[in-house]
Amino acid sequence: MRILLTVLLAFATTVFGAPPEPVALENGTAPTKRYEVVLEADKDTPKFQRYEFKGDDSQFPAILIRQLPNGGIVGRLSWPGDAHSDDQPLRSHTTVLWHPRGDVVAINTNERNYAYSSIFALQSDTGKFVEVRFPDYKTLTGFPTPNSDQLRPRGFGRAVRWTKEGHLIYTLRLLPETYTGADPLSHRITLRVTPKGMEVIRREASREDE
Repeated sequence: MRILLTVLLAFATTVFGAPPEPVALENGTAPTKRYEVVLEADKDTPKFQRYEFKGDDSQFPAILIRQLPNGGIVGRLSWPGDAHSDDQPLRSHTTVLWHPRGDVVAINTNERNYAYSSIFALQSDTGKFVEVRFPDYKTLTGFPTPNSDQLRPRGFGRAVRWTKEGHLIYTLRLLPETYTGADPLSHRITLRVTPKGMEVIRREASREDE
C-alpha cells in the first residue's frame, strides 16, 4: 500500500507539477529562526490565478505562520479587507513585525482606503499562534466610539514597532466627515500583548512620522 501511494504521489507531481510554494515576505522570519510568516499565494502566482474569487470567501488568500524547518502551519490569517482593491501584489501591502523573543508577531496589511493590523501570539501549551484581538475603541483611545455616519469611509490601524520593554506601539486614525467632537480621531497607543489579551499601557496623540 505504501509503495502504491508513493507511486501515485509521484505520478500526480509529474502530471500536475509540484504544489506551489508559499510566497516569502520581507522580515517574515522570526528572530529565533523557528517560525516564518508567508503568503499562501500572491496575485502573480499560478495558485492565485487559478482561484475563482467569489467575493465572500473568507479562507483565501491567507497569511500563514509556519514552523521551521518542517513548514508545518501553526497559524493562519485570512486576508483582511479586499484582496482585489488594486493590481499590486499582496506582498507589497504586507509588513511583518516580530517581537524580539519571536513568540508574538504583528502583521500589517493595507488596501486603498483601509489599513489593518493583526496580532498573533504563541500558546506554549498548544504550540499554535492565536490571534489576539484589540480592545474596544473606548478602551484603546479613552473616547467613546464615534458615530460612523460622521466619518469618512476610511480607517487606518497599524503596528509601528516593539519597544525595548517589549510593548507594541499601535496607531489608529479615522477621518472626520461631519464629526466635531473632542476625539482627535488620531491615536498612538502602547500595548502589552500576551496570548490572553492586550493591556493599554499608554495613550497619546499620534505623531506625524508614524
